[in-house]
Amino acid sequence: MAQTPKSTQQGKRENDGISEDLSKKMVRWTRVVGIFTGFLFVTSAIADGFIWWQASTANVTQVDVREQSRAFVTFVGAQQINYNDQSGTTINYNFQTHYHNWGTTRTNEFHGWTSVKYFEKEVPNNTEFSKPYDAASIIPGIIGGNGDAFQVVNLPAGDAIKAKNNQGIVIIWGLGEWADIYHPEILNPIRFCLKLVPAQSNGDNNIIFQPSIFKSECNSGMAEPHL
Repeated sequence: MAQTPKSTQQGKRENDGISEDLSKKMVRWTRVVGIFTGFLFVTSAIADGFIWWQASTANVTQVDVREQSRAFVTFVGAQQINYNDQSGTTINYNFQTHYHNWGTTRTNEFHGWTSVKYFEKEVPNNTEFSKPYDAASIIPGIIGGNGDAFQVVNLPAGDAIKAKNNQGIVIIWGLGEWADIYHPEILNPIRFCLKLVPAQSNGDNNIIFQPSIFKSECNSGMAEPHL
């Protein structure tokens, strides 16, 4: 039987050693690549989580700012304005209703109406305060941020004198409707109905009225009534 030369056997052992060494290196590099890939995955997940947190925080902050700045309108009262003739006799009692936007952004829209009426003796139970009585319509428009809207209605001097002499009652009522720019589809109603009580006068002249809530069910979205 022929014997393998020593040089051939030695070369084979060297090749086997080289192959084994390469295999070990490949295993080692595979592990390194696997660890590095895992590290990249974890780093990417952390980065994505941080980006999501930033976006979520920014969105919450934006919502908070929007809610703080959005329009919010209330009825804050009716200012009495008496008009006198040259002799000093009051000939007209005007009442200017006042709406205020407490937000820093404008309304998307605003409109409404106001009525004032003297009722002989007492107010009929079937009086409908959700509808105007010879109302002066507010021209549709907007109220700016921290802005106001006004409307003037008139009570004849004769009716004011009758109310002062306890012959009847004066009621002022109305409706304002508004929507903000963030929710233009939502219309917010403001209703008010106030009894105007004669508080002081100079005889039958220059009568000053004091408002009070007439019926709670026809008042909503308003501040404390005042003139």
